[in-house]
Amino acid sequence: MDRKEPQVLIDRIMRHEALAKLERKLRIGEYPLEVSDAENSLLSLAVAALAVRLKSPCAVVVPTDAEAEDFVEDLRFWGRKACLFPWWNTAAYRPAAPRAKVFGQRAAVLADAAMGKSGIVVASYRSFVQPLPPARDFKASLLTVRRGQEVDVERLADALSKFGYLRVPRVALPGEFALRGEVLDLYIPGDGQAARLRFDYDSIEKISLFDVSSQSAGEALDSLCLRPLKEMDWSDEAVGRLALKGEKFPGCAGRLGEMLDQLRERKEFKGEELWYGVGLERPGSILDYLGPEALLVEVNSERLGAQEESVRKEFAGLYRNALRENPVPPPEAAILPYGEIRQGHSKSIQSFALKDKGQAERISLGGEPPRSFFGNIRYFREDMANFDNLGTQTYIVASSEIQSERIRSLLPESKALSMVGSLSAGFHVPAMKLRIVQENEIFGRKKRVPKSLGTARSSIIDSFVELSPGDYVVHVQYGIGRFSSIERMRVLGNERDYIKIEYADTETVFVPIEQANLVQRYIGNEGEAPRLDSLGSKAWENRKKRVRKSVEELAERLIRIYARRKAAKGYAFPRDGEWQTEFEASFPYEETEDQIRCIAEIKADMETPRPMDRLVCGDVGYGKTEVALRACFKAMMSGKQVAFLAPTTILAEQHYENFKERIGEFPVHIAMLSRLVEKKNQKKVMQG
Repeated sequence: MDRKEPQVLIDRIMRHEALAKLERKLRIGEYPLEVSDAENSLLSLAVAALAVRLKSPCAVVVPTDAEAEDFVEDLRFWGRKACLFPWWNTAAYRPAAPRAKVFGQRAAVLADAAMGKSGIVVASYRSFVQPLPPARDFKASLLTVRRGQEVDVERLADALSKFGYLRVPRVALPGEFALRGEVLDLYIPGDGQAARLRFDYDSIEKISLFDVSSQSAGEALDSLCLRPLKEMDWSDEAVGRLALKGEKFPGCAGRLGEMLDQLRERKEFKGEELWYGVGLERPGSILDYLGPEALLVEVNSERLGAQEESVRKEFAGLYRNALRENPVPPPEAAILPYGEIRQGHSKSIQSFALKDKGQAERISLGGEPPRSFFGNIRYFREDMANFDNLGTQTYIVASSEIQSERIRSLLPESKALSMVGSLSAGFHVPAMKLRIVQENEIFGRKKRVPKSLGTARSSIIDSFVELSPGDYVVHVQYGIGRFSSIERMRVLGNERDYIKIEYADTETVFVPIEQANLVQRYIGNEGEAPRLDSLGSKAWENRKKRVRKSVEELAERLIRIYARRKAAKGYAFPRDGEWQTEFEASFPYEETEDQIRCIAEIKADMETPRPMDRLVCGDVGYGKTEVALRACFKAMMSGKQVAFLAPTTILAEQHYENFKERIGEFPVHIAMLSRLVEKKNQKKVMQG
């Protein structure tokens, strides 16, 4: 099986008679159009092809947030620029945190759309009906700077402050900027990296991206679009409209004072996004940003209609409870009617799950849903052979190169081709003799994991964030103290977050947030509180010297031990067989890079005659058990017995159930030994 790029499928789908018909009708203005028999992944392929052929922006609305995320991933898999216009990740009338990332993400999408750079925007029903500022007003608020442009640096800093950015000595978090001489650092929320502007007197000499943690320089840019922190600018007019309208809402009269004061002073307050529609004279929608030529694709129109009713009931049901806690606008002011948004935008495609039974002509894309094999590799091979005999070209989509290689090894005789990437599901188009199989359909559904897990860099701050007041910490210079709180303080005219640490004799140290790497959680004997160090004493330095000496002695002993181990002979396990490949391919999560590396190193150790001695470290939930499982399975496939030790009876039982679930289809016997197992069964296990 040779790996092919998704562009091959883009070219192939455009030769589909139904899609060609759809394109012709769109070009001559014969819309709105209706399509059927289009699975979401097939429809995303059609949208990816049409967007390029028609050379127009596109808005896609789907029923739920999860489907919106999947549709974006599918479009990116087909090689198209697509962005998600996110909902607030809350239930109705549940406010988002004032500086949540979603504010910056939404503003980034709107800025790209207003500037004609968005490509395809995907929104869930909830996001689609959220009131937005008029596109013309939002576009007017954007500020684009270019290399070589003359600027007044202080006026630029003032503009950023009005946008809501916080001026700090050194940029560390989204929404901050720092002006140091002829350098302006800026971290725009929604962007992956911060930006740095270097000035030569009054002109911009260079614009580049950089990593805030390492300060390493990145890509050089010709221009940079500076945008507000949030989509809504609470101007005096907007605040006035909110005050006038809000006082007339049931239960809000006399309760808006504090909120209005915060808005007038440009301060953040929790739940301001609920009032966007009230502060706007003429609320807009994402379609206004994309323009009248944009193509609107309504995915699963039957469910969109049901979602309209469901969301309306949710807002109505939670409205009165929310009103008891804080003043909130009624549902009709918080969300826009779906029909009102799309009214007048006839350039649309509606997809339906059912074929047309009325007067309108629905174009059938002829798609069929994917089959599921639930890890039955024999059945999957037979199915692949049948489709090969029928002349159907099958593409298998795997999440990684390693997984793709495993699947290829399981199908040595197949004519299927492979692709690597993230696709939500497969589909089958019999008329085109085309089939896509997603790896989850072979081995069972993959479990959804946070996207940040595979991409986030581990750092000292990760352990610090989880601290609670009263937890013991260690500062590299000052020793053992007690974490008190995070406090925002103004020092030399600049606001900053500081870590407050208490030491002996009621002394306190404030550590700037950018120096959080010097602070770690204290790990000592469980149940024993450590003695706090005194600032200025030599006790901490003396303790570090004693530890350093102990470490040197331990290293010397380890060298002698490992010299003897290297001379010993162990058992060399054979290379992986077909069952090992099947077992690893059925893992219900996508492996992280660290997991893949650890597993490869452990297998390499096992296949040499040297005794293995390896320690795998990782936090809870980072996949250590799967690493151990694969090593155990490799040993069992070599005819060896395996003892898997756990520190507690509860963990022993959890691992036992995990082993049974993962190895259940293979001819391997698993048993558990613990004090909770009856004596006679313990004896039986030992005899076995």
